Amino acid sequence: MAHQGKTNAKSQAEICSVVTFTPNSSVIAAGYDTGFIRLWNVESKKELLVLKGHKEKITSLLFSPDGKLLISGSLDRRIIVWDAFLGHIIKIFRGYWGAVTSLAINNTGTMLASATADNKIRLWNIKRNWKKTQELKYHVNTITEIAFSPAANLLASASWDHKIILWKVANGKKVGELKGHFGPISDLSYSSDGKVIVTGSSDGTIKIWDAEKEKEIGVIAAIDSSISSVAHHPRRRIVVGGSHDKIVRIWDTKTNMIINTLTDHNDAISSVSFSLDGSLLLTLSVDGDIRIWNANELLGIKDTRILTQVKEALTLDNVKRVVTNVWDETFGKLVDKKEKVLDNETEALRVRMLKELPELFSLMQDKEEMSLIDIQTKYNCEQTLAEEVIVTLLKEEKINGSFNSFSGVLTIQKVHTDDIYDEVLPSVSTDLAQTCFYCGEPIDESLTACPACKEEIARCPVCKMTLNFDSELGVCIYCGVKGHLSHMKEAVKVTGSCPVCRKDISWDSEITYFKREPKKEN
Repeated sequence: MAHQGKTNAKSQAEICSVVTFTPNSSVIAAGYDTGFIRLWNVESKKELLVLKGHKEKITSLLFSPDGKLLISGSLDRRIIVWDAFLGHIIKIFRGYWGAVTSLAINNTGTMLASATADNKIRLWNIKRNWKKTQELKYHVNTITEIAFSPAANLLASASWDHKIILWKVANGKKVGELKGHFGPISDLSYSSDGKVIVTGSSDGTIKIWDAEKEKEIGVIAAIDSSISSVAHHPRRRIVVGGSHDKIVRIWDTKTNMIINTLTDHNDAISSVSFSLDGSLLLTLSVDGDIRIWNANELLGIKDTRILTQVKEALTLDNVKRVVTNVWDETFGKLVDKKEKVLDNETEALRVRMLKELPELFSLMQDKEEMSLIDIQTKYNCEQTLAEEVIVTLLKEEKINGSFNSFSGVLTIQKVHTDDIYDEVLPSVSTDLAQTCFYCGEPIDESLTACPACKEEIARCPVCKMTLNFDSELGVCIYCGVKGHLSHMKEAVKVTGSCPVCRKDISWDSEITYFKREPKKEN
């Protein structure tokens, strides 16, 4: 996310927060802080699908190995499984586990793992109707990344508690622990043979671990900046790391030498990843700038099969424009300033369409489709206006569905109760163990407002879990936002900025301590 105070327009814009390749590298899925997901064609740079199902920032995105499913996690505590071709919602997982921090799927596409802000990992058997099979608990702080081994028998998890834990998938038991980082671990990546694990940390180091012997092999990087993301090349002994100094570095792990550096981003790097065949490198910075690189050229490998459109760097202009242009709240899309003034007649038609179309769409059946041409014919309007109205209605949640901007088709989505998995609270949690931050009265975790004082339930901006009356809190001295002390400090250590106002701050001097005395019983 962009730092506060650059422009007023930016605060209204969508910012890309996570991005991933399809298995064949022809499409990328980009998740945004608004909860939208957009699919883009890599070669043509055309937007293919707009998906709306989440209410808050997308934190994790991945495709199934066959490319048929897209799975997303969000700060809204939801995991959504999508039909990657049609944009239909297949399954929704909802729970009281806090924000979803990471997702992983095994190479056979049979098991999904999810990490959440309650510091737990849940395993879901996809072939058994997404049944939850294991719940893994050991970490004592936020889990930042999880990954299945290529053989799918192990799961590795990295955390702000400075540890990497290895789990046996079959029984959910902890089988190993890797320790050596002196700061929160931000990312991890397996080598394609599963023998090596690469980790990056806010301590500025990238470490190589022997996954079988569970010991550190060496340190390939020690820089004066937090490492935010790492990726191991799928075919070569190459590691890429992104850091807060806006630089992407490429190392040869045989020599521990840097073989290339990329300095085109204008903000801290948030994500780096290779395509499945290793020919493309995908990088994302916190200002939402997505770049696709010819990895073979970066490594000095001649490959005539690479996309001719991908040279030094292919910037997805339509995605980047989310950051650089003005987001027009009226029309719900990006426009140039000179295009913002519409004539009165067009404006009146747009208002009419926004009012009438939700009622029309409500009469449609689940998965029923309507094309832009139908809407254009009905209202005698331009395609751009019809498209703007549909995206606005999706954004404002006045309609549910997905819009394929490539084919110009809107598909209505009506989620059935059978498609929703609701996590059942354990009995200990239903005993009103939480207390209202404002009045101290016991509250149910599932509520949105306190029954006693009517205030909205206070939640940590990092983990989205409840703030209790006597919680130990960290407070940003600039915007005053409050969160769990450990989460606020670790978040600032990792990102260098407040999770809400995005101002650059110091974790040890500009996050202040706050704690009330426990409320005395009458």
